Amino acid sequence: MPALDRARTTPIPAAGGPPGPPVLDDRPPAFANLLLSGPCNLRCPDCLGRRLGPPPPSTLDTFPLPGLDAFCRRLRAEDVREVSLTGRDTDPLLYRHLPALVQRLREQVPGVRLSLHTNGQLAWTRLAAVHLHDRVTVSVPSLDPATYAQMTGGGRLLDLAGLLAVCRIPLKVSVLVTRRNLSAVGATLDGLQALGVRRAVLRRALDEPLPASLLPGATPVGWFGRNPVYRLGTLEVTEWRFATTDLRCLNLHPDGRIDDEYLLTRPREGVAR
Repeated sequence: MPALDRARTTPIPAAGGPPGPPVLDDRPPAFANLLLSGPCNLRCPDCLGRRLGPPPPSTLDTFPLPGLDAFCRRLRAEDVREVSLTGRDTDPLLYRHLPALVQRLREQVPGVRLSLHTNGQLAWTRLAAVHLHDRVTVSVPSLDPATYAQMTGGGRLLDLAGLLAVCRIPLKVSVLVTRRNLSAVGATLDGLQALGVRRAVLRRALDEPLPASLLPGATPVGWFGRNPVYRLGTLEVTEWRFATTDLRCLNLHPDGRIDDEYLLTRPREGVAR
């Protein structure tokens, strides 16, 4: 079983109530995202990439990536050391040059801490590449095979217990919450805890009329970027509210653009957040 992932970009403030309004100031970015693009091995109907307009050219066979050197310079200049490798519309384990990319980032950004965000479908065949990172977040919308298939466009539920047994870096589970799996959130968290998962995040879908809290009756033990953090037995759960998070981050887009906009897209008007 992997070690408990205690790494954070900022401490959790004390419990007692949510922070005030989002702070829009000149604070340095808390972390950075490196976004890859290309065909994916799942067809998730709620994929964020579908909201971002026409897909850019695939970067899955490109190295070095457009803008990579400039991105590394920004990371050094702004003292950003937390970097997530993720996909705009693909999975980073499909990227053919992942070892070279990790090596370049570690060479150019001393002390960088790399997080891999993946759907896990290739985690077994590319386990060595997974272990090149400091930690991994695996997206698992449901532990029910039928719901998982519905939310991933026909994907097969991965063997999360088996992956936990062989993964040598801290593993967190990310659960996208939509109307399709809302009623089973509690059962999903119970199942993750039974498997030995220690950290999970509930990601609220932007355009879903979800309740104000996904864990009614639970009391936060702290807050992170205006997101409530709960302790449910041995499981730490963060309810991530994209639209109200006040964190700053750097983004390297597939076309080489660099920006510091945390929310890559906005919720549609009239949708509860």
